[in-house]
Amino acid sequence: MQFQAMVLSLFVTLSALSHGSNTILFNMSEQGVPPYFYQDEGKSPKGILFDVLTSITHQLGYQVATQKLPKNRIIFEMESSDLDASPMAKEWIKNPEKYEFTDIIIQAKDKVFYLKSNSIDFHSIENLYQKRIATFLGFTYPMLEPYFEKGKIIRVDVKTDWAMLKSIVLGRVDGGILKQRAGQWRIKQNPEWQGKFMMSDKHVGEFGYRIMFRPKWKSFVSQFNKRLKIMKKNGELDKIISKYK
Repeated sequence: MQFQAMVLSLFVTLSALSHGSNTILFNMSEQGVPPYFYQDEGKSPKGILFDVLTSITHQLGYQVATQKLPKNRIIFEMESSDLDASPMAKEWIKNPEKYEFTDIIIQAKDKVFYLKSNSIDFHSIENLYQKRIATFLGFTYPMLEPYFEKGKIIRVDVKTDWAMLKSIVLGRVDGGILKQRAGQWRIKQNPEWQGKFMMSDKHVGEFGYRIMFRPKWKSFVSQFNKRLKIMKKNGELDKIISKYK
């Protein structure tokens, strides 16, 4: 009976999604980006963006279902399937005007992380010359791309922030480019890494994290933004962010 109930529940959920009910299908990505959005194995989704999304959607009478998609499938799924929304910055996609974006939920900065024992005095691009710098596969870094292309900075692609920090610890790279909060979060979760890392004061990129919706959610996004402004004014957003420090 329990199994049958589970199957029935799954069927109802999928049916609701396919018929455009008040359920928003949200992409958590394959690995997630903690503390912005992530889902540990066997546990519920969480993160700053996810908590803001669920808080506002519940106020507006909607619910959120999650899906994990690789970066290269997001646009395809939003245009051809049931995916309704995904964490995104406008700067990351072509033709952002094709979609509906929320206002910025939180600013994020890409910083250079490195070991205290192998300090990188990063005050200018020249400080990274001949350094092996870990980057995320498929990502572009406008400030550094010309130097990667000319071979002045050696790019080493990895798939996850954990893999990036591990590569730094093992000496496979001199440093890595991580979102500041994401890097600090991962280090905090690993006791063996605490006290070993430093990050640059200078950033190599800054963007506003938003949620990108399919065009059909235009009126919802308008209501979302109104609620988001209230959360920023009354301190609710700050409370959510403080949970993930």
